[in-house]
Amino acid sequence: MNQKRTLLLTSIGAGLEYYDFVIYALLANFIGDSFFPNNNHYTAIMTTFAIFGIGYVVRPIGGILFGIIADCYGRKKAFTATIFLMSVSTFMMGITPPYLYWGLTAPCIFVILRVLQGLSYGAELPGSLTFLAEHIAAKNRGKKCSIMIASMGIGVTVASFVSYLIIHFLTTKQMNLWGWRLPFILGGFLALIGYFLRKYTTETPLFIKMKKDNFNTLALALKNNYKNLLRGFGFVIFPACFVIFGLFMPSYLHDYFKYQLATIYLINTVGNIWVVILLPIFGWYSDHVGRKKLLLMIAILVVLFILPLFKCLAYANIFALCGFIICYYTIIASLASCYFAMLAENFPTSIRYTGIALCYNLTYTVAAFAPVLFSYICKNTKNPENISFVFIILAILTIFSVLTVTDRTGKELV
Repeated sequence: MNQKRTLLLTSIGAGLEYYDFVIYALLANFIGDSFFPNNNHYTAIMTTFAIFGIGYVVRPIGGILFGIIADCYGRKKAFTATIFLMSVSTFMMGITPPYLYWGLTAPCIFVILRVLQGLSYGAELPGSLTFLAEHIAAKNRGKKCSIMIASMGIGVTVASFVSYLIIHFLTTKQMNLWGWRLPFILGGFLALIGYFLRKYTTETPLFIKMKKDNFNTLALALKNNYKNLLRGFGFVIFPACFVIFGLFMPSYLHDYFKYQLATIYLINTVGNIWVVILLPIFGWYSDHVGRKKLLLMIAILVVLFILPLFKCLAYANIFALCGFIICYYTIIASLASCYFAMLAENFPTSIRYTGIALCYNLTYTVAAFAPVLFSYICKNTKNPENISFVFIILAILTIFSVLTVTDRTGKELV
């Protein structure tokens, strides 16, 4: 299959899936009021983000289920099924009646749909990464994988911009009644388009060459590659928590630094565009200097400068916010240009999908509850900048993990 066409179709689907998954966090305030009403706004937000975390808890299950299918029967089957499941679950979230009309049934249904989203997304990125990495040449792996990840940034950008538009043009009453549902309905239709686009992809050459059934994929991954799984978990946990913070950011900036939500969504949209621009550049750079060196350098810089970066937010002006957003998303782009390709290079073809899914999803399952920890730190320490110490600890863990990884930049997959 033509590599450019593969990259395009993979990227479109990944971007649409990511839009569907993150729109929940971006509209957490309104979802909490609709499905988890409580006189205490803090409690409602905590409940909403806890349900957000449940979507991540089931991600490893989705990754394992679709990973076994992909490693045994082919990448394409899993690749198309995941986006269809995301399309249906996202659309249904947009039309589910609120607590006011259906009582406890409404949040129960909403949780089930969030679980289905989690199952789908647990297989989406490992599937896209595996599918793309097995199609493209080794010398361009970092750049091409970064372009695919950039498409996820486009998905977040669209989600942020759509959130900004509806908040800007609708009243608070309209948002609570029906406005927050529009991005979900739109996302469901867009993901369905992505499903039909993926039907035109072909199986990867490496899987065809392998030509064998592999029904004990999970057992092989755990038995023969447990060290690779541990290494992967170690170098992904910091980027994962840093990414999840971006989903918590609107509530964080609004509640603790009093920035306006409309301003936050608009600047956040600009930040996501910045990521999309930077990712291919950092991906190209990682192909030339080595992903291990680049990831180490970024983690060390974070340890040294993350606390001053968070302290800038206390100035509570537009310049401080813009500076923070640009620096935050520059770090995101540099990290993503390394660790995604490193995950694909970390496992052999026979278990690549399942290995990536286990490593990536278990890491993000832990990271998904970071907003609960962040909220607790901000509320109980009376100093919201203290969450930067969490990132310092995680960055140090990433440094030690990366030091144990063999750099396979530019080498063919096996």
